[in-house]
Amino acid sequence: MNANTPPPHPICTIPEWVVEGSINRGVRADHLVWIINTYGIVEDSDTLTLSFFPAGEYRDALRYCGTKSGRDGDKFAATGWTVERTAEGTPYPAEANLVLVCRKLYADDLKENAFIDPEMLNHYAAKDYHRFYICEITEVLDYPGNKVYVVRGEKEYMIPAVNQFILSTDMEKNEMQVRLIEGMGTHEN
Repeated sequence: MNANTPPPHPICTIPEWVVEGSINRGVRADHLVWIINTYGIVEDSDTLTLSFFPAGEYRDALRYCGTKSGRDGDKFAATGWTVERTAEGTPYPAEANLVLVCRKLYADDLKENAFIDPEMLNHYAAKDYHRFYICEITEVLDYPGNKVYVVRGEKEYMIPAVNQFILSTDMEKNEMQVRLIEGMGTHEN
């Protein structure tokens, strides 16, 4: 999970048992524990991204993000992930194959007396209950075939990261030569 913040961009990994969100007509429900650094950042932002990775890939990077605090350094740099941004400026890892761009609609804290299944309380031995968000999914960035570079300037282009379109790269000069074809410009659609 990422929120709209200046660099270094915090990354919050959410355990499976916490993300029991449901998607209904573009609305998603998610939880975030309030004691972690990302809580304040998400509270201060109107938008957030939820990024999903191919099964089995990026395990070490995800483990790093789940065990290290963003206060200790830049998680994007540490994992080698590339920062991309939504139109609103909210960051997400370019390596994700699915990104949900969300706008917060509602927030509340989970309450001990509201748990119907008492087994769930085992996850909150310290009574550090999560903040609950209901978000509208405003955009779905789905890159199932290959990575896509989003290039923004006067116009925006979405360029598949394949040799057919990426002709050369010069990391020292921070340059990339590409071949554009009709339809790559988002202004063309």
